[in-house]
Amino acid sequence: DASLYGRIGFVVAHEVAHMASKTELWDDDERERLLCNYTRSTHAEAAADLTAASALISTGKTDVETLCSDVSQLWCAREPGWLYKIGVEEPVHPPANLRGNNICANLRS
Repeated sequence: DASLYGRIGFVVAHEVAHMASKTELWDDDERERLLCNYTRSTHAEAAADLTAASALISTGKTDVETLCSDVSQLWCAREPGWLYKIGVEEPVHPPANLRGNNICANLRS
């Protein structure tokens, strides 16, 4: 149950978190501190990732290591070059493997 909650819950929470991930409205110093492992073009997605992970942990239905495994499996990928070159100057999504690594690093800190 925790594994399904972590995977499905993360995706749903990530999409809901976009409502609060208007990073252009954030304090610049805090934004840079929290999102220092991401390129600026990926800050909105990164903020939604970190918000979703924190929200799931706060429910008590999963723990940090279980959620780390879940999101790492969601984002474990071979990263084809086309994924980040679809007519966009800079990618808006962090590279897949980096997403899992950064979410886990944030949860473990």
